[in-house]
Amino acid sequence: MELKELDELSLAELEKLERIYFIQHDGWTTEFDKSINDISRVKIKQFQKERGACYLGRINEYDENAEIKLTLYERQVVYNFEYTFIVPHDDPKLVELLKKYHKRGNSPDLTTNQITEITNRIYETGGMFLYWS
Repeated sequence: MELKELDELSLAELEKLERIYFIQHDGWTTEFDKSINDISRVKIKQFQKERGACYLGRINEYDENAEIKLTLYERQVVYNFEYTFIVPHDDPKLVELLKKYHKRGNSPDLTTNQITEITNRIYETGGMFLYWS
């Protein structure tokens, strides 16, 4: 599907395309079909359009000195793998969960529980995940 055609789809229709993509690729993303990247970018735009605002976030931050925060989407370029999820508003509780997760030295059990808390909070806010290949 062409990018222009994707721009005309609703969030629900884009989610359906995501499911089809994953079915076609046995539940994985593949470097041989990068259409999921276009779907994620259009999903960000549609999320902003349908929900009024869109904040971008990432679960894994590899720069130890990076500020852990949500970034307001203002039509800036979004690169593959740059963000993991989108939410409709800046959420202090979610940011706090992300900060706790990024403290070094967490045990594997604690890390698993933290990821579950973060994921649940994203869904509680009406957020969605982004997928990249």
